[in-house]
Amino acid sequence: MRTHGLERIVLALAACSPLIALAAADDASAPGVWQKHEYTLAYDGFTSHYSCDGIADKVKLLLRAAGARDDVTVTGSCSNPIGGPSRIAIARATFYTLAVPGADAAPERVPGAWRAVAFRDGSPDWLEMGDCELVDQFDRELLPFFTTRNRESRMMCVPNTYQLGAISLRFESFVPLPKPNAASRPMPQ
Repeated sequence: MRTHGLERIVLALAACSPLIALAAADDASAPGVWQKHEYTLAYDGFTSHYSCDGIADKVKLLLRAAGARDDVTVTGSCSNPIGGPSRIAIARATFYTLAVPGADAAPERVPGAWRAVAFRDGSPDWLEMGDCELVDQFDRELLPFFTTRNRESRMMCVPNTYQLGAISLRFESFVPLPKPNAASRPMPQ
């Protein structure tokens, strides 16, 4: 089997990071445009309760892991007046996702590629079994804002239960290509 240079790099990235890797495909790179989204997620879970900051932090991590631009802002509010864990917590998010442009798209295009993303218990390391209901709600309400393909959701959340393997969400997300690291560029002479 012959592999080309880009395919070897993609395979090396996939071996180093099972969570996030560029998808090895003919369409490994394509132009995209940023789309702004504003959404209010009202979490009303039974198994885990989040503080105002906790819901904001967790939703921000989910958005970034799925491919949202670095400038994600999420503010949280909750029903607990002293800010502790609440059964009802709200996350107001403003974020940008990369989309495949249409014919009438703005001229400012960003190089993008497909990246494999997987959410499982403990992977990424900040994701816990108790986050199942939140990940399930993220899948239904926020993931549609992303340009995705090959989505496979096997979420098995049972209220008031911590169940190993309940979090299982995989998809490919269209994301910007990483910017070249300034340290890896040759020094001018």
